[in-house]
Amino acid sequence: MARDDDPDKPHHGPRSEVEPALADPDGFGLEALWKLCEPATGEASDPLLGREIEGVRLVRVLGEGGMGRVYEGERDGGDGQVAVKVLRPGLWSRDLLRRFAKESEILRRLDHPGISRILAVGSCDVLGTPVPAIVMELVPGALPITDYVRTHALGTDAIVALMARVSDAVAHGHALGIVHRDLKPGNILVAASGEPKVIDFGVARGRLGAGPDSTLTAPGGFIGTLPYMSPEQVDGDGAAVDARSDVHALGALLHELLTGTPPFDIVGLPVVEAARVIRETPAPRAAGVSPGLAAIIERCLEKHPARRYADAGGLAAALGGSGVSEGWLLRPGWLRLPRVRRGQGRRGELVRGTFIGLLLGAMILFAVQLLRDWSEIERYWGEAFDGMATVAARLGNRESLVFEHAFRTIEQFDADRWLVASPGMKKWAEEFSTPRITYWGPTRFGEPGTLDYRFVFPVAAERIELVAETICWDFDLTPELGKGRGATKIEVSRDGETWITLHDGIAAGKWGESSAVSGDLPASATGTRELWLRVTLLAEVVDGEHDAEYTVAQFARSSAGATGDVFSLRAYARGVPVEITPAP
Repeated sequence: MARDDDPDKPHHGPRSEVEPALADPDGFGLEALWKLCEPATGEASDPLLGREIEGVRLVRVLGEGGMGRVYEGERDGGDGQVAVKVLRPGLWSRDLLRRFAKESEILRRLDHPGISRILAVGSCDVLGTPVPAIVMELVPGALPITDYVRTHALGTDAIVALMARVSDAVAHGHALGIVHRDLKPGNILVAASGEPKVIDFGVARGRLGAGPDSTLTAPGGFIGTLPYMSPEQVDGDGAAVDARSDVHALGALLHELLTGTPPFDIVGLPVVEAARVIRETPAPRAAGVSPGLAAIIERCLEKHPARRYADAGGLAAALGGSGVSEGWLLRPGWLRLPRVRRGQGRRGELVRGTFIGLLLGAMILFAVQLLRDWSEIERYWGEAFDGMATVAARLGNRESLVFEHAFRTIEQFDADRWLVASPGMKKWAEEFSTPRITYWGPTRFGEPGTLDYRFVFPVAAERIELVAETICWDFDLTPELGKGRGATKIEVSRDGETWITLHDGIAAGKWGESSAVSGDLPASATGTRELWLRVTLLAEVVDGEHDAEYTVAQFARSSAGATGDVFSLRAYARGVPVEITPAP
């Protein structure tokens, strides 16, 4: 359910393209019509109530924000309630409508249980003018996350678990190159069942194919909600706003949920002063929480984006670590000298010098105490260095699994979590088979279809195991079995630009040759924090005849009763830092 700002979310259902044109954008009454609703206290005054949009009848107003109004709607046949966002007419020009249509294509890719889905994107006719409208999943009994935590008196462990799930949902968008940019309590709802839902991707930023970043909002000005905005957002530097800005917002929200107050006290301040506080004032340490959680929040709220988690996936992993809510969390940079801000001059250097002097003094006193007995110091340091060498050797040689993604059938809810694009492809189902078999296949015969995946690892992967199988048939050789033939190509890339071919039956003309890629990827595909995978399928007809209901080029073919994975990818790294918790 959307609540405040302008939403965009993925499409699941029949499409209706938004007409990117206004009959009279500055005209005789669009905004006047909308204003008829604003002072009204009764729902009957809203002229859109009772109207139908994309097969949904608007029944009551749920709320509104600066970009539009949200209605509760009933689907045809009364098979459930949905939320419908009708965008404010007077704000939309021809260019913005075109951008809205393009951006919805990006956001339709979001498919995660923690993200409120878009069910349809279309338009509503207002005085002869098409106005954008979005039909979304309605979150039953929803409360903003802050209200939910307060109402249910959640403890620390429950809050951490809840925020880990929220971070995982936001990470799904980050993996697709989509940045929310306005994460706040009103845009993170929790259903009566306790399931969180991230809503309102109206100011989200994302990639339109291989082109530049796109956003629904016009250039310039603040984008977001001040208490949760990052320093780069209040600076208005759109180019610097990325997934790490969402991490900052999640850290501010986590601080508020655990302490009861946002990290920055900017209530009542002028906008310019509030922005200065966000840019310059160090975030206070979260009071009353464990050192481990305090360290996580501190990292999220770092002023410089490079010091934060790279994306929400890193935050989700940290929150999911054992003992986070009770123990210590050691991370790179856990021991730092006091930072001297620009302009502090000699006073700042004095602080730094004092800190270093005290640290060296403590070390000297410790050494003097040990030197009272040379044999003892020799034994002590000998054991210490031996122990350190042993630990270093174990860390250096140990290989840790740092990322894993697998699925048994493409119908699993998270099977497409890392899917970026699927042009020319569709999910096929062999309804005649028992148990039912599903797979990806080309939408049209004679036209290749492509699946592009982008996997993001928490650290650079030194070894990657891939299991990916395609099944292709050549009925030209066995016409009694069917008609048509298929071929496939499988590639991987470190950056999505330079590709390494693992199998190419299409170029080689190897029709009907199934490919089973299994084992370690070449070293040239490792050493980075991401991996791109591209699967290309091509199905052709034989003698001009084909069965339109069946494809002979298939990827991830699996039955509903399968017990083994049909696709898996596992990334390993050596010497991965470990989280250390104190002994009980």
